[in-house]
Amino acid sequence: MSSASRSLNCHASGSHFKAGLAARAGAVILVHRPNIAGTAPERGAEVDLIAAKGWPKAGTAVVRFEPEYHRMVDLPNG
Repeated sequence: MSSASRSLNCHASGSHFKAGLAARAGAVILVHRPNIAGTAPERGAEVDLIAAKGWPKAGTAVVRFEPEYHRMVDLPNG
């Protein structure tokens, strides 16, 4: 089997993804929930969106997750 037709199953933070998919993608955004394990209660419903590939610079945006509306919204500055 060629490496192009083979992909590895990876496990990260309880979710599965195909490692080859990130290599072939034009853009990759990682979603990190710091309080998922209950270790950062001050971060509550916050989510970090991490631009990992496809942008001139890597960066992180912190947003609030509103599960009742199935959306993420900007946090107020300051």
